[in-house]
Amino acid sequence: MPARRSFSPSAHLADKLTVAVLAILAAVVVHNAFRYPAVAGYDAASDLEYARTLVTDWRIPSELSNYYTPPGFFLVGGGLLELGDAIGMRDSARLGQLLDGALAVGTAVLLALLAAIVFPGRRWLRFAAVAFYASCPIVLKTAAMFHPQPLVTFLSTLALVLAAWLLAARTYGTRSAVALGIVVGAAQLVRSVGIWTFAVIVVVLLTAALVNADERRQCFRALGIVVAVGILIALPWYAYLQVEYSSPILGRKTPSAASFQPVTPGRWASPLPPFRIFVADSAPPHKRLWFYVDPGLPDIVTAPYRDGLAPAFWPILYTETWGDYFGFWNWGSVQTPRTSSVERRLSAQTVAGALPTFLAAAGLLALTALALLQLRARPELLLIPLMILIALVGCGYYAWRYPAADGDTVKALFLLPAMPAIALCFGFATSVVAGRSRSWAVVVCVPLALCAAVSLAFVVLR
Repeated sequence: MPARRSFSPSAHLADKLTVAVLAILAAVVVHNAFRYPAVAGYDAASDLEYARTLVTDWRIPSELSNYYTPPGFFLVGGGLLELGDAIGMRDSARLGQLLDGALAVGTAVLLALLAAIVFPGRRWLRFAAVAFYASCPIVLKTAAMFHPQPLVTFLSTLALVLAAWLLAARTYGTRSAVALGIVVGAAQLVRSVGIWTFAVIVVVLLTAALVNADERRQCFRALGIVVAVGILIALPWYAYLQVEYSSPILGRKTPSAASFQPVTPGRWASPLPPFRIFVADSAPPHKRLWFYVDPGLPDIVTAPYRDGLAPAFWPILYTETWGDYFGFWNWGSVQTPRTSSVERRLSAQTVAGALPTFLAAAGLLALTALALLQLRARPELLLIPLMILIALVGCGYYAWRYPAADGDTVKALFLLPAMPAIALCFGFATSVVAGRSRSWAVVVCVPLALCAAVSLAFVVLR
């Protein structure tokens, strides 16, 4: 029998489609920035007040709920608010929203560059990764808001690009290491999750130094520069948190059991079975553990929003990534009533995200195995799965240390810096499956295109 041929469509078509996706993404984020109310986003009131206070009073507002957030974005955002006021804009926060939209597009471009470095020549993988990122609701929702997360995502992705280039080209020069250290240090001055990227790069550089004896000295030298520069840049902020709040990394005090209240019926909550309510440190260990293993079935499909789906770690991450668990996009502050049609739309989002999530998870497992097998020859591969794993561990730890009965500390927003890596895992799995034959390409790509269309329709505001 003749050998089965793999399906290899034109690489030029993949490049054209990638550019088209970037153009669509740019159009969507600009459109949404002028349609989405700045006051409706995650922590919107506190973020806007932080930015104004920082640039007018030149102090970090300790009285606000986001007092523990680094000032990097708010320094830029506050300047844009002042600029908007100076030129007579009716809503000066639009400039900050446009900035976040531009950062989302910039991150997608960096994702394409990262794919080209880590997977050279695999243009369809690059297209699939960019398409995943550009159609993922959590990316587009946050891009329309006045929020620091798109900036830390951009810086984290830039750091991954610089680290991947350094490792792939074996260029452990001083300039490259200093540039990488500046970027990872700057990311930590935007959001505390920037430390995840710092940890990933340190671990991968250290691993590369240990497994490659010929380049050990150069690699350790580059590692030392990255660590020194990254720490020096972020050190003033960590020192401030330590002095003010005795918590140098997160800056938040762990809530006491006495001040913690369980979920009660109301607009955002419904009576929940006691064993499904996530409680504070006073709860028995098995109840706290259930929060991390509860699959949320069947509510994750039938009622994927805060009134209907009991708080649990994975269900919240999933429904926030592909839908609107907390209601910041469809209703809530946007003043859009939650109707039965909105509820059906959110259920459709749960279904639409299933296949992309499955492929991304499969790609994560496969890429982790490949990275470990080729650790010496291609240490840059390890950056991708490690970024995802450390981000998930960080989200889990944050939810454990700062528990909230309504799951507020489990926003998929926190995973945003890992979304480019997740998109690469999706692209890796999709390219492997679709590349087997034309039939496999149709079987996989047609439903994926439908999922992308459903998600884009969900996040384009009318």
